[in-house]
Amino acid sequence: MLFLKINYTKQIDRAAKSVRYHAFRTREVPKDERGAFDRSTDKADVKAFIQSLDDPLTRDKPRRDGKVFQPPKMHRLIFSLRRKDFEACGFTSWKPVIREALEQFERQHGIKLDWIAAEHLSAAHPHVHVDIKSVYTAPDGTKHRLKITNQMRLDLRAAVERVMERERTIRDEERRQERQFYGALHDLTNTLLRGLRDAGRSDEREADVLPTPHRKRRPQEKDRDDDRGR
Repeated sequence: MLFLKINYTKQIDRAAKSVRYHAFRTREVPKDERGAFDRSTDKADVKAFIQSLDDPLTRDKPRRDGKVFQPPKMHRLIFSLRRKDFEACGFTSWKPVIREALEQFERQHGIKLDWIAAEHLSAAHPHVHVDIKSVYTAPDGTKHRLKITNQMRLDLRAAVERVMERERTIRDEERRQERQFYGALHDLTNTLLRGLRDAGRSDEREADVLPTPHRKRRPQEKDRDDDRGR
């Protein structure tokens, strides 16, 4: 079963700390494998993403009542699976899954997201942190504040589950074909072995029935035998 958690942060410093921790400071990932990925590369520029969070659409603004309006700076998502479910889908990495699912989500809503992600392939629950800037780009190039609605939550989950279901179906079909192939190979091997055994028994029966052939002696051999008898 897919686990999805979504929240957001209104402070850039907290968002930056979260992104850096997911990418570089977690203990779940060996140091030589740490880092983040995005839609186009496995070595995403974490610093550039953090800097992009300081956007005119996400900056704090004073209100008429004297308080400060703080729009979300970044949405934080976690997708997680149990190890057996992760492997049942044939997954070895979250990277292609998240890329395809977010691309489907963007097409569905007609938007383009600015995101970065880091996967943590822990033994029990392989999961991935996806951090999305709270600004999206519309088809006409204009930018708007991103608010993830309840429907969007459902759509994000559904996008990942579609990829999971397709990959699980492909893996099950590959396993079925593999079992079918080795089953046919096993039957063929047994048929050949039975044929060889039956052929061996037939040869033994023929050997018992046929008399032992005697070689005819030549005349000179007969003369030598007569001389020995004398």
